[in-house]
Amino acid sequence: MDGSFADAKEMVGGFFLTDCDSRAGALDIAARCPAAQWATVEVRALGPCFDDAIK
Repeated sequence: MDGSFADAKEMVGGFFLTDCDSRAGALDIAARCPAAQWATVEVRALGPCFDDAIK
């Protein structure tokens, strides 16, 4: 018996969090990632942090 979880064929290998001035800059960094040669690399924008919003 495998367990009570769904069978998954995908696996998250990790993530990088970068501070970029533009989406183009983030895409440039993602293109230079070694994993981009053989895997999918996603670029996602993040919302503002709550700590930065409260001053």
